[in-house]
Amino acid sequence: MSNGQGQPFAPPPRTPLSFGAWLSIGLGIGVAVQIVAIILAFATASFTGPYGFFAFFWPYAVVVLACAVLMFFPRTRAATTGVLIITAASWLLFIGPCIALLGGFG
Repeated sequence: MSNGQGQPFAPPPRTPLSFGAWLSIGLGIGVAVQIVAIILAFATASFTGPYGFFAFFWPYAVVVLACAVLMFFPRTRAATTGVLIITAASWLLFIGPCIALLGGFG
Protein backbone atom coordinates (compact mmCIF):
# COMPACT_ATOMS: atom_id res chain seq x y z
CA MET A 1 0.00 0.00 0.00
CA SER A 2 1.08 3.53 -0.55
CA ASN A 3 -0.02 6.98 0.46
CA GLY A 4 -0.94 8.04 -3.08
CA GLN A 5 2.48 9.50 -3.84
CA GLY A 6 4.21 6.18 -4.38
CA GLN A 7 5.67 6.02 -0.88
CA PRO A 8 4.70 3.28 1.55
CA PHE A 9 2.80 4.12 4.70
CA ALA A 10 4.85 4.44 7.85
CA PRO A 11 4.16 1.73 10.43
CA PRO A 12 1.99 2.83 13.32
CA PRO A 13 3.89 4.06 16.36
CA ARG A 14 4.55 1.46 18.98
CA THR A 15 2.39 1.89 22.07
CA PRO A 16 4.17 1.59 25.42
CA LEU A 17 3.18 -1.06 27.92
CA SER A 18 0.48 -0.09 30.38
CA PHE A 19 0.89 0.27 34.13
CA GLY A 20 -0.78 -3.11 34.64
CA ALA A 21 1.61 -4.85 32.27
CA TRP A 22 4.62 -3.36 34.05
CA LEU A 23 3.07 -4.27 37.39
CA SER A 24 2.83 -7.89 36.25
CA ILE A 25 6.44 -7.80 35.09
CA GLY A 26 7.39 -6.38 38.48
CA LEU A 27 5.55 -9.18 40.25
CA GLY A 28 7.62 -11.73 38.34
CA ILE A 29 10.83 -9.86 39.10
CA GLY A 30 9.77 -9.62 42.74
CA VAL A 31 9.36 -13.39 43.01
CA ALA A 32 12.85 -13.94 41.60
CA VAL A 33 14.36 -11.26 43.86
CA GLN A 34 12.70 -12.71 46.97
CA ILE A 35 13.94 -16.22 46.18
CA VAL A 36 17.48 -14.86 45.95
CA ALA A 37 16.97 -12.81 49.14
CA ILE A 38 15.72 -15.86 51.06
CA ILE A 39 18.70 -17.91 49.91
CA LEU A 40 21.11 -15.14 50.91
CA ALA A 41 19.35 -14.61 54.24
CA PHE A 42 19.61 -18.25 55.26
CA ALA A 43 23.17 -18.47 53.93
CA THR A 44 24.25 -15.57 56.14
CA ALA A 45 22.02 -16.46 59.11
CA SER A 46 24.75 -18.68 60.48
CA PHE A 47 26.87 -15.64 61.30
CA THR A 48 27.16 -15.22 65.02
CA GLY A 49 28.17 -12.34 67.16
CA PRO A 50 26.67 -8.91 67.63
CA TYR A 51 25.53 -8.70 64.00
CA GLY A 52 23.81 -12.10 63.78
CA PHE A 53 20.31 -10.61 63.68
CA PHE A 54 21.24 -8.11 60.98
CA ALA A 55 23.07 -10.76 58.96
CA PHE A 56 19.69 -12.38 58.31
CA PHE A 57 17.90 -9.18 57.24
CA TRP A 58 20.46 -7.44 55.02
CA PRO A 59 19.14 -8.91 51.73
CA TYR A 60 15.66 -7.59 52.46
CA ALA A 61 17.01 -4.19 53.44
CA VAL A 62 18.86 -4.00 50.12
CA VAL A 63 15.69 -4.87 48.20
CA VAL A 64 13.59 -2.29 50.04
CA LEU A 65 16.22 0.45 49.68
CA ALA A 66 16.64 -0.28 45.97
CA CYS A 67 12.85 -0.15 45.52
CA ALA A 68 12.67 3.12 47.43
CA VAL A 69 15.19 4.65 45.02
CA LEU A 70 13.46 3.23 41.93
CA MET A 71 10.09 4.64 43.01
CA PHE A 72 11.40 8.15 42.30
CA PHE A 73 11.67 7.40 38.57
CA PRO A 74 8.35 7.35 36.69
CA ARG A 75 9.67 4.84 34.16
CA THR A 76 10.34 2.16 36.81
CA ARG A 77 7.53 2.99 39.23
CA ALA A 78 5.06 0.34 38.02
CA ALA A 79 7.55 -2.54 38.05
CA THR A 80 8.87 -1.41 41.43
CA THR A 81 5.33 -1.46 42.81
CA GLY A 82 5.10 -5.12 41.80
CA VAL A 83 8.40 -5.92 43.49
CA LEU A 84 7.24 -4.21 46.70
CA ILE A 85 3.96 -6.15 46.65
CA ILE A 86 5.86 -9.44 46.50
CA THR A 87 8.30 -8.22 49.17
CA ALA A 88 5.44 -7.47 51.56
CA ALA A 89 3.74 -10.76 50.75
CA SER A 90 6.93 -12.73 51.43
CA TRP A 91 7.24 -11.08 54.84
CA LEU A 92 3.65 -11.92 55.70
CA LEU A 93 3.58 -15.46 54.34
CA PHE A 94 7.06 -16.82 54.88
CA ILE A 95 9.48 -14.80 56.91
CA GLY A 96 7.15 -13.74 59.74
CA PRO A 97 6.00 -17.26 60.69
CA CYS A 98 9.55 -18.62 60.35
CA ILE A 99 10.91 -16.00 62.71
CA ALA A 100 8.07 -16.68 65.13
CA LEU A 101 8.77 -20.42 65.10
CA LEU A 102 12.53 -20.00 65.38
CA GLY A 103 12.15 -17.45 68.16
CA GLY A 104 9.81 -19.65 70.16
CA PHE A 105 6.80 -17.36 69.89
CA GLY A 106 4.45 -20.12 68.69
